[in-house]
Amino acid sequence: MSPQTKVIGLLYLFVALWFMSIFGNYGDPDLWYRARQYQLLHWSLLPGAVAVAAIWYGLRHDDGVMRGFGLTFLFINLYTRFFE
Repeated sequence: MSPQTKVIGLLYLFVALWFMSIFGNYGDPDLWYRARQYQLLHWSLLPGAVAVAAIWYGLRHDDGVMRGFGLTFLFINLYTRFFE
């Protein structure tokens, strides 16, 4: 796997998980507006768990790209949860 493919794949993965943590699985904006925060909790925990797994993998295998993406998106996820 080329490094560019890895970076683009991780970027797509983490951005998609971040959007899912904000909007959940709601296709209709009216349903999303009426949803309570606790109904989106599992969508908020998933990207955090994937980010921690990426950090762990990056530390275990000395992979700076994976570790960097994990740390970056863990902080983005926490920042998003703070302002929700």
